[in-house]
Amino acid sequence: IHVHTSDGTDLVQFEVRPHNTTSDASIIYMSWCAQIDELIVVLNNGEVHFFTAKGEESSDPICLNDEIAVCSGMVNGVALVSCQTVYIIYREDGAYSESRVDLPEGIYGILCCAAVPEANSSSGYNEVLVCPDVETGAESQRILHKATFGRKSSIDLVDVSEFMPRAERIHRLAVASTTSRISMVVDDGSDSFKLFAGDLDFNYCHQVCDMLTDTPPAQLFWVGEETISYLFLHSQYDESTNFDSSMYCYPYPGDDHSDVPPQSNSLILAGVDCVMDVPKDAYVAQEVDGIRIISSDTFVLVQAASQEVLSVFRDQSSTASLLMQAYDMYAQEQRGSVETIRKLVDTPSMELAEAVDAVVEAAGFEMDSEAQKRLLRIASFGRSFCQSYLCDNFVNMSRRLRVIHNLRPAGIIITLQQLIAIEKDWLIPRLTALRQYSLAFQVTQLLNLPTTQLVDEWAKTLIRESTQGDTEIANRILEQFRRCETRISLDEVASFARENDREELALLLIKDEPCAANQIRMLLDMSRYSEALQWAVDSGDPDLIFCSMRKLLDESREKAFLEVSVHESANHMLAIYMDASEIADPEGDYLRRSYLQQHPQSQVYAALVHCLEQIASNKESSKMAPSTSSNALLQIAKVDNIRIAKNLAVTALESSAASSNSNTINSGLSLDRLNQIGGNLNFGITSNANANIPKMLDAHCRLIETQTNLTSMTNSNKFIDASVAETVTLCFRYGKTSEGDSLSKQFQLSEKMSMWCKLRGLIAGENWSGVDALGSSKKSVIGFEAFVFELLEVNRAAHAAKFVPKCTPIERRMDLYMLCEDFAGACEDCIRNKEFELLSEVQSRAKTHPQRAQCEAAIKKMEGGGGKDKGFSLF
Repeated sequence: IHVHTSDGTDLVQFEVRPHNTTSDASIIYMSWCAQIDELIVVLNNGEVHFFTAKGEESSDPICLNDEIAVCSGMVNGVALVSCQTVYIIYREDGAYSESRVDLPEGIYGILCCAAVPEANSSSGYNEVLVCPDVETGAESQRILHKATFGRKSSIDLVDVSEFMPRAERIHRLAVASTTSRISMVVDDGSDSFKLFAGDLDFNYCHQVCDMLTDTPPAQLFWVGEETISYLFLHSQYDESTNFDSSMYCYPYPGDDHSDVPPQSNSLILAGVDCVMDVPKDAYVAQEVDGIRIISSDTFVLVQAASQEVLSVFRDQSSTASLLMQAYDMYAQEQRGSVETIRKLVDTPSMELAEAVDAVVEAAGFEMDSEAQKRLLRIASFGRSFCQSYLCDNFVNMSRRLRVIHNLRPAGIIITLQQLIAIEKDWLIPRLTALRQYSLAFQVTQLLNLPTTQLVDEWAKTLIRESTQGDTEIANRILEQFRRCETRISLDEVASFARENDREELALLLIKDEPCAANQIRMLLDMSRYSEALQWAVDSGDPDLIFCSMRKLLDESREKAFLEVSVHESANHMLAIYMDASEIADPEGDYLRRSYLQQHPQSQVYAALVHCLEQIASNKESSKMAPSTSSNALLQIAKVDNIRIAKNLAVTALESSAASSNSNTINSGLSLDRLNQIGGNLNFGITSNANANIPKMLDAHCRLIETQTNLTSMTNSNKFIDASVAETVTLCFRYGKTSEGDSLSKQFQLSEKMSMWCKLRGLIAGENWSGVDALGSSKKSVIGFEAFVFELLEVNRAAHAAKFVPKCTPIERRMDLYMLCEDFAGACEDCIRNKEFELLSEVQSRAKTHPQRAQCEAAIKKMEGGGGKDKGFSLF
């Protein structure tokens, strides 16, 4: 197989090697899988091979073990038909799959088939139309079958007798690229073939023409959406006839011609065209907007123009034509240009915008650069008279036309519609396959396409083929990667460098990798454990630190302790790991013993942890039989264990200070462990409190002893395991005010915290006189709103209202009055402060009649001059 560009440049040559070598295999069909730009090659023995544009096999072949008669290309694969089965090979989830459905019995030959893509089929699934070779005189409903590949594949007969009652065979099928239309070359038993066209569901079908020949055309195809064409080749006739290859084109008859008899020999004669100068060995490839005629020495691109484009040049009465006329007259400085421009200005804005778009579309249809520039200048001229015109269409067209022209030197000749169809999926992969990296970068910038795949492919090619040094290659790759709008991972490129025995280049690249996890993984794969640990510590990710530390321990054993101790976070994690090591693991036990030999204070730390764990264990066992006596025993056990822990902590601190390589307590590692266990005891230790651990343990003992006494005095277990603040609150709740004040001073609670504890304790104990006494001062460190909301929490709205007048400002007081539903108090406050507007707002928020009456009385009094000076009161 030879792969060429459109200008004939030979790109690559490669061979297709059949798996089944016992039979004579030959290629019967080829097509491109548009989804990922791969070449699909079908052999007559049922083998289907898949190749990249470089000629490399992309997937394992699929062997159908069946003799294939005809094939038809699909968007994501190919349809194949034998005398017994219809197959489709399609790409899904990154791999090629096979699906099949059996044809009815009695079929001895296949004349043609046509694949219908999901987008055009009425079922929403891939469909294949199959035309079998039936016996002469067979019923017309047997000449066409439709295979549907859905959740449950099926084969159905298509009855075409209504439209083609005398049809005996269908020799050619063609499906339009973008619409649900089909054309057929039909043998009706007469001396000539007929051309029919209709929709894919055969709701309508009409005869287009009589071909006036008893030889079917070599090819049937669509040119765009509105033109049906067929090709006769010179080789189909005897040399003596001197018949030249010819192509005939017919307009599509339309979707509804019920007024025209279907038996008519020629439905439409107007617009019929015959192209006689077709190469003798021509082959036609159908495109989305036209066809390509390929021969051994020529390449012709035929494009179908839309009606909108034609109207720009042919319809002299259209606004687009007026726009072109105005521009030409203005450019030539003709006298009538001003009058023409005035007509253009008077055109409705929407109509003028549509005309500008039509001219822009016409520029996209042109292939000549000068004609494109002229039309874009005309469109820009029209934009200046249309204030509401959005420039997106104009800008996108300019960019795409530039891409089309840039592609031509690379041998890629395409139209605008073809570019739109391929630009997102496989234009860039095709350029990289052609090794046009510079051009590909230009295209991505013009079309705003992602550059990840392109940059990766370019970098790999540079690594594989460049003779430059590692530093120069790394600088070139990193410079290109940094130009990308988004950070791209260098992991895959660095891995590729390693595979090509360029480890130093991989190391240079991985330093710029944005993902720390990829960096560490690569360094570990390269056995650079020390660097991996350093980079992991710099990243601050504990998972990466632990993974790097484990790899270093596995590699260097106890020698790794010194390297790990250099990094505080890694050393912290090492101590945790050693503390958690299981003795059942011989290697882990060996490392743990080695670690403890180098860190003797860790043994003291382990004993400290054991004591605190014993406290937690005693607490859990007491839950099984809760009683006053068991709680008392638990408290005594706590005090004993904490005093033991205090002595061990003192010993650990002394050992840590004396040892030159001590890192356990001072590293903060043991503090985390103590916090984890101490949390069950409401006892926390911070990394800034190393030297204060014994003092904190002493304070905790005093708190436990106080809680034990309070439990006996109040006969309440709520003091057990309470924090200092909770203990003070409980003291005020149970009337132990002196004990509460003493605890606040002893543990140096802040003034605010003490006030909160008192307020909540008095309210919980329903000591309302105590609450009044607490709030009798003019100022409060927690604010009087705290009194209001705490009382509202226990449904004491009337009591809460007493503290509202002490709140500020007055606007806030009004909100609090409303929460307490104290409209009388709100009215009195407004009158005292002569706030008429606030009083009106209060009235608007009144819901009941008494509330509204109070507000109205207050307003009348205020309007009459009442107020604070006259001692006004509503009651």
